[in-house]
Amino acid sequence: MNRRRGIVLKSKGELEAMREAGRINAQALAAAVSVVQPGVTTAVINDAHEHGVKVILVASLFNSDDILALITDPVNTGNFFANIKSKLIDGNADGLNIDFESLKKGYFEAMGWDINSGRPWHDTLVHLGIDELTGDL
Repeated sequence: MNRRRGIVLKSKGELEAMREAGRINAQALAAAVSVVQPGVTTAVINDAHEHGVKVILVASLFNSDDILALITDPVNTGNFFANIKSKLIDGNADGLNIDFESLKKGYFEAMGWDINSGRPWHDTLVHLGIDELTGDL
């Protein structure tokens, strides 16, 4: 069991890789913004509504660290919901599906639980002083 807890310092190489990933992400977002303009998707959404189809936006995030940064930082959380609200209104959408695939996995890892079964690791129970329960696990 290799669990990382607390502050993890990044190397210069890791920081540069993160900067490059951020630059690539910004370029991709800028490219998407330049293509998705009012009128491009509005006709499709309007057509869907005319045929009784609800339009649901999807917000996806797959990295546990990014999810935790989003949901534990009030500024990030506020920005996320402000942006989502704007997209729902501007896009005339009917709803939202928040798809954070690895949230459960990240939560289980943070709690010291097995990511497949959801059961606490032996070390977790020992740490909590309730290791007498390990006989049942």
